[in-house]
Amino acid sequence: MDGVPGAVWSVGGRARVVFGSAVAGGRVVGIDLLAGTDRLGDLTLTVLED
Repeated sequence: MDGVPGAVWSVGGRARVVFGSAVAGGRVVGIDLLAGTDRLGDLTLTVLED
């Protein structure tokens, strides 16, 4: 997802699923889901505050 904004579903402060989207021409053309400790463990996630 390489620095692209997305969303994270977390439980108890731990990421369970990361959602990313592909945008072309101002429209969402695809949605990527990453899950599993082996895949999520390699990601650097930044939490944005309100």
